Amino acid sequence: MNTETNELSMVESEVVLAALLHDIGKFWQRCGVKEKHQELAGRFIDAIDFPDGIDVELISTLVLRHHDNKNIPTDLRVSGLKKGSIKRCLAIVSDADNISSGMDREVDAEGEADRSLIPIFCEVNASGGESVYSYKPEPLASTTLPETGIGAITDITSDNWNEFVKDAKIIGKYCKHPNTFLNNIYYLLRKHTSLVLSAGYRTTPDIPLFDHLKTTSAIALCSYRWRKENNSKPSDKTGVYLLIEGDLSGIQRFIFRIASPEDARAGMSKRLRGRSFWLTLMMDAIALKILDELNLPETNLLWNTGGHFIILAPNTEESAEMLEKIRNDVNSKLLSDYDGNLYAALDWIECSADDLRNFSETRNKLASKINTRKQQKFIDSALNFDADGENRRIKDYCIVCGDFRDSDMWFKEDGNWKRWKGESDPSLYCSICKKHEELGGKLAKANYIVRGVESEFNLFGIGYDFVKNDELDNMLTEHKDIFVYKLNNTNFVDADLLEKHPDAKFGFRFIANTVPLDNDGNVLSFEYIGQMSKGADKLGVLKADVDDLGRIFAFGLESDKRSISRIHAMSSMLELFFAGQLNEICKKHHLFYDLCESCSEKSKLVELKESGGEVRYTYYETDDHNLCDKCKEKTINKLYITYSGGDDLLIIGPYDAIIEVASDIRREFKRFTCENPDINISCGIAVVDSHYPVARTVVRADEQLELAKSHGIHGEPKNNIALFNECVRWDEYRMNQIIGFETIFNLAKELEKRVEDKRLSKGFIYSLLRMWQITFGDLRSLKGIENARGSGHTVRRLYMPYLKYQLARTIRNNDERLVVEEMIKPSMDWIRIPVSWVSLRTRR
Repeated sequence: MNTETNELSMVESEVVLAALLHDIGKFWQRCGVKEKHQELAGRFIDAIDFPDGIDVELISTLVLRHHDNKNIPTDLRVSGLKKGSIKRCLAIVSDADNISSGMDREVDAEGEADRSLIPIFCEVNASGGESVYSYKPEPLASTTLPETGIGAITDITSDNWNEFVKDAKIIGKYCKHPNTFLNNIYYLLRKHTSLVLSAGYRTTPDIPLFDHLKTTSAIALCSYRWRKENNSKPSDKTGVYLLIEGDLSGIQRFIFRIASPEDARAGMSKRLRGRSFWLTLMMDAIALKILDELNLPETNLLWNTGGHFIILAPNTEESAEMLEKIRNDVNSKLLSDYDGNLYAALDWIECSADDLRNFSETRNKLASKINTRKQQKFIDSALNFDADGENRRIKDYCIVCGDFRDSDMWFKEDGNWKRWKGESDPSLYCSICKKHEELGGKLAKANYIVRGVESEFNLFGIGYDFVKNDELDNMLTEHKDIFVYKLNNTNFVDADLLEKHPDAKFGFRFIANTVPLDNDGNVLSFEYIGQMSKGADKLGVLKADVDDLGRIFAFGLESDKRSISRIHAMSSMLELFFAGQLNEICKKHHLFYDLCESCSEKSKLVELKESGGEVRYTYYETDDHNLCDKCKEKTINKLYITYSGGDDLLIIGPYDAIIEVASDIRREFKRFTCENPDINISCGIAVVDSHYPVARTVVRADEQLELAKSHGIHGEPKNNIALFNECVRWDEYRMNQIIGFETIFNLAKELEKRVEDKRLSKGFIYSLLRMWQITFGDLRSLKGIENARGSGHTVRRLYMPYLKYQLARTIRNNDERLVVEEMIKPSMDWIRIPVSWVSLRTRR
């Protein structure tokens, strides 16, 4: 079912499109064209087709005259027009432009073509000075990263612009419905202008053009509706807008809720991913329900990631009443379907133009209301405390979640699902857990998400499905007026598809969907994933999140830079890292399959066995450079992204690959955030047996993450990694006697190599643990140990005589003995990590 039946009026569509395109001429300017950006925008509008009924002349006028100051010609100014409806629309777009940028620009300079976009992360707690980082003005991609020394950008921008114009003409040619045209142009702008500078005159060049265009469009529509209802012009203090926030509670408890861990192990890897993405779809559906009821386009959904969304809506008479009803309906449904395990905290705040200019402070006020809502869950819902249901056998309940759904219980027979009608005593699954397992399997193979179809994956009346490349055309033929999102690929404009299906809306989404799939496209179980590790067949579970992100959003930017465009840009780029860039990082950890004879001879055989010892899968491990070009493509991922979005993640994989990827993620996150010392990420890792219950495993990883965030090193918490019940700072500060994780991890790999080469014995490795115990064994807590580490090491080198004795016994060569001693001593205080690594990796 497609609930998106409401449509904007023609004038509203024209205002929204004008606001979306009002600064598109700046994109063209950055190709080196020396003309006013308003005039260039007008030329672009003349070059493409618009849907029938759209007043192109009005859009062109709004774009040409969206500024009003004495430094531009009268025929390009708002005040150059006489009073009337066109001038009112002009004022709306012009005001929205200023509110979005967070300032009133007196001049619109035209000489900025050679400036590239500075990442917003450079401005967090900035100390002044020109940033050395910037983006190439290319199309957005999951591989997008800031760079240094980019140099001239006009040629890069020109290639980007030409591709944009080509696809815009295709959209204009085939999309004849205003809503479809608006949607497709919106996503085209996101692709091509997210890395293009909006403005750099008299302001830091840190606002992407897309973020400015989107927020301007959202503000303009709200302003138009408010003025129409109130028949007056608001001041900067008037509450024209509603900022709406939704926040889902109970995410982790829902994902890892398992009634019978042993019985539910089969299909667990797919089910966890399915549960996680089910919640993503749930928040998507709730946000869309609000947009539909308030008749707002997607431009007004500012962001929706990590179980959290924000919408900008007009403060009209009926909006609050509709929101109250939606809140009650949504939570009544959640209470009924999920027994109170999930709750959508939904609230809103009235705000003015001045409030939007100081967007961080306004968000803080709204966050306070959301936190209050979380303390009053289901206060608006009808609660039933009477006895419910009937007595049943334990075997009649879902082995995964423990629920019973009358006439909707299922079991598996020969790999196929069958509805249970009371026959025999199979292991039963409720319909919801069945859907989650199916969703996890389909998502792993999908190239597209489609929305607005009849599907078993239905939330709040919105159906979703997941299709592969060869299934899309049939899906579009069977369903009209649906949304199609291309996954992790921004090349969504296909002229053939648009011509055949002109009513379909196209776009793209980044989703962290890296999973280990076998040759037939089936998701590997955790038991098989654990066997991909070297040595011990153990799983690693990585939890990580950004340190102090709420504070960064609230106070990271200077007070005069906390505009809606900048906050939107920061949120969008973080989403790009956790939903897009993370795939690129995780996919570097892989095995190979079906190698040619020459390549297989240069690779290590990895056999994954069933519980009875029979070999089920055969893979290979080697460096990519050892393989021919054809074999390099035959990869199977080691890592399973269970969830990632907003500012946190959970990844499951072979324990050694998990430790490696934790270091990779931190390094790439710092690179992504321009090495800003005030933007950091903490990680916690649990290493467990592959049969260990997943929910308990995640609790252990949570405990390690909490240790990483709370444990103070030289009095400073966070920016740490915790594993093996030890906590280490990511960075190295030798002057303060703080050894970084990279040094400790390199030591672990060096010791492992020497054990494998039989230059060191495992007995020597274990003796290092005894030395650590001699040195720190009298201290009862990690805090006490940390205090001793910070004391200058003058009284905590009790291990030294024993170390020299063991080295003398183990290594005969004096030079090698000195090398090993100097390698170990700096990291001796954290030696439990290298010893644990070597013990696991060398286990036979």
